Amino acid sequence: MIQRRVRRNWPYLIVCGLTALVAAVYMIVPAYLAYRNESLAIGAHARLVAMATFRDRAMELLAGGFLFWLGACIGSFLNVVIYRVPQRQTILGHSMCPYCRHRIHAIDNVPIFAWLRLRGRCRNCRLPIAARYMWVELTVALMFLLLGIVELGTGGANLPHVQPPHSMEFAWVVLVPDWRLGLVYLAHASLLSTLVVVTLIQLDGRRTPTSIWWPAVCFVLAAHCVSPAMHPVRWNEVVTQNQRANQQFDPRLEAPQVSGGHVYFRLVDGVLGSLGGATVAILIGLGRRAVEHRGLKVQISAATGWAIGWQGVVSVWLLASIWRILTAFGAPARWRKSGALWVATWTCAVFVHLLVWRLVHVELWQVVPTQLLVCAILAMIWILECVLESGEPGTAVTSVVEKQVDMAGGASIKIFGSSDESVGKTGQIDCVRAT
Repeated sequence: MIQRRVRRNWPYLIVCGLTALVAAVYMIVPAYLAYRNESLAIGAHARLVAMATFRDRAMELLAGGFLFWLGACIGSFLNVVIYRVPQRQTILGHSMCPYCRHRIHAIDNVPIFAWLRLRGRCRNCRLPIAARYMWVELTVALMFLLLGIVELGTGGANLPHVQPPHSMEFAWVVLVPDWRLGLVYLAHASLLSTLVVVTLIQLDGRRTPTSIWWPAVCFVLAAHCVSPAMHPVRWNEVVTQNQRANQQFDPRLEAPQVSGGHVYFRLVDGVLGSLGGATVAILIGLGRRAVEHRGLKVQISAATGWAIGWQGVVSVWLLASIWRILTAFGAPARWRKSGALWVATWTCAVFVHLLVWRLVHVELWQVVPTQLLVCAILAMIWILECVLESGEPGTAVTSVVEKQVDMAGGASIKIFGSSDESVGKTGQIDCVRAT
């Protein structure tokens, strides 16, 4: 009897080994350094200090791992939304292979690690699974982790006019956070997740349904109702030249009353921010030739303004335009034609803006008079968009439908670049990951 040789899954083993090694180094090295430093001064307490340091690092690792795993599970669910929602399929039900229709077990639905352990293939039919699923899970996991470290781990230090706690540890803030700040974190994370979904739907050449925005809108609405930190910058918070000259406005002065107020005023700020974001998108599109995906850009700008205000939309649009002009000419034509490049750069700009929101607000919006700053930024964005429009080839929807009329008068429909065709070729599995 011939025994089949089993090959070792080196990528999976290397990832697991590196994960365990990083975790061990993160916990053991600081404890050893603390023990060594304390043993030179107070030898009796060196062991206690080392144990306390080890405990603190273990709690921090647990908190960061929780955020990373939460993001990976959300990213796995987003894969289902990206595949099923444009086809008007339900996102409920069991996962199955599109080839053999075999049900995928929970052990094979573990985000990131299941794809590595199965070597990117279905367990039953051994046909390939697209690597895009794993990259979406990893990207969303890293976004949740970094946003959680900056927003939850610092007690909202990245938000303007929010007083962060000074004596609380990172693990305690993350594992037992202020529920109002936690809701703000979920609102921002839901906005980023929705933008990731829109990016990949556009990349597949499909139409993004309007209903895709409702979860993010509901999370932001709930955060508006209960947390003043959701909209820390009021819609009418401006700095005039007279205020700057008379030194009546200190850019580094914390003003908690700016972010407070009744829930009615916070909702008004959100609605006006959404209208302002849509207005910015419309103004930038004026005076130019036909702009592709104009409606989608207005939707994205309005949703972003609903979450971070019209000032944030202006900053994000400027950063996204600069980012896109640096990457547009080297990006694949498929990304440019489908509008996925625009949404991807917008998503990155929103993520960066959330991480450095306080810095942008203090160093930019409160240093230059607001009216002059808005006019200058809008003019710069308009110029950048015109440069991109003149440099890119003509855009069109990825899924091109050609109608060929044969000699007999009949008609046949031929579809190019359909995401269904790509799914069939790569063996993508629409699966709801086990959370």
